Amino acid sequence: HHCMHSKDYILNCSKCGSTNIEYIWVGTQQIQDTLQKHFPNSKIFRMDTDTLKNKKEKLEALDNIEYSDIVIWTKMITTWFNFKNISTIWVILLEQELNIPKYNTEETVYSNIKQLIWRWWRVGQETNIIIQTFVPSNSLINNIVNLNYKDFLKITLEERKLFNYPPFTKMVHLNYRDKDKQKSYLFAKELFEKLKKINNDDKNQIILVENTKKRDQNFISTIIIKSQNPNILLDEIKTDIFRNSWLSVVFE
Repeated sequence: HHCMHSKDYILNCSKCGSTNIEYIWVGTQQIQDTLQKHFPNSKIFRMDTDTLKNKKEKLEALDNIEYSDIVIWTKMITTWFNFKNISTIWVILLEQELNIPKYNTEETVYSNIKQLIWRWWRVGQETNIIIQTFVPSNSLINNIVNLNYKDFLKITLEERKLFNYPPFTKMVHLNYRDKDKQKSYLFAKELFEKLKKINNDDKNQIILVENTKKRDQNFISTIIIKSQNPNILLDEIKTDIFRNSWLSVVFE
């Protein structure tokens, strides 16, 4: 969806030559196909960014939901829609969301699930909510199931303090985009070296993310700044920021 990269299926292991390979993943299209096999007479409606691309399609989805037996959706359901008569909600493979490499991933997952639960509870509906996972002992999942926000907050704040993440510091991402991978990285590296030279506070952390990622046909190189006052550093490179339209500044 972002980099348009594709590759052929691997039929045998490149190291041992074994053909005993099993592909395991879960996507909304795969879930729809599987459910249709098990419930051939049920009307199944799938909602995701592939099927709903504009406001008109989102409005039409409300009618489709009303006459559907089973609805498959992504987390868009927690913010875009509000409807009734849902008897059971299944959250599938919650741990997939936990693999996203961001400092606030657990907070985002907790918030999404909590919003999902209260969306139906606040209107007084008797809706069963089932979380399917292969790691039921995970502390976050236990806190979600038990609605234990106090322990979740305590653990999260301890971790963020240990690794110097917000709210104990301010964090800024400098993202530079270029269609040429080498140019993207070299620009970020030059700006990174400049920031290191002008930095006069040992508590500041300036990190160059070397694994350039691709999105929308552009390669993105990132510099992360952790500082109590990142505006001091940003003010020193404001000329670079204003002159380069492909350089974006994102505050966490």
